[in-house]
Amino acid sequence: MFGTATSDMATAVTKAGGLGIIGGGFDLAPNSAQLTALDADLAKAASALSIEPGRTLPVVVGFITFHSSFEHVLETVPPLLEKYRVAGVWLAFPQPGAHADVIKELKRKGEAWGLKVFVQVGTVEAAEEAATHGVDVIVVQGIDAGGHQWAQGASIVSLVPEVRDMLEQNFNGHNIALIAAGGIMDGRGLAAATALGAEGIVMGTKATN
Repeated sequence: MFGTATSDMATAVTKAGGLGIIGGGFDLAPNSAQLTALDADLAKAASALSIEPGRTLPVVVGFITFHSSFEHVLETVPPLLEKYRVAGVWLAFPQPGAHADVIKELKRKGEAWGLKVFVQVGTVEAAEEAATHGVDVIVVQGIDAGGHQWAQGASIVSLVPEVRDMLEQNFNGHNIALIAAGGIMDGRGLAAATALGAEGIVMGTKATN
């Protein structure tokens, strides 16, 4: 939701008891205008939430990973995360086998303030890969979602339970959170997602209404 999920939306969600997400964009090259805008948006979020320097900013910053400039991610993104001590970084649409080192390094750089790494996936295979790489949160997006889609996918009705079973079987004790995304618009969707095995939900389109 780059361009829509700004600091205004993110801070409103955080103030309401959730964890707001800011869309950081896809251009991660040095001197990227998107990253310059993100810097300003994070400063605005810190001000809106009265977060003083040195305290963790309770928002997550998300990036789309399939742009060619993603090769610069470890050069350009960690300084921003550290500057504002952002609570989480979200990697959307990871390429198979491509982000193990990125995830490991982001966790290392953010260890000082407890940075959590989120990875958004659309298959059980991708979820297992993310878990193997040591992510903190797996966001399972079903084809119910209103935004970008996968070439192949399934509804959260079947996908979330399969990922939950995989985590319990192969990663028991790893403390990986499972979040459901896609088509969730109200309390009924939340109840359904938790019954399916999710520990939380993400809502995007709902917040634009």
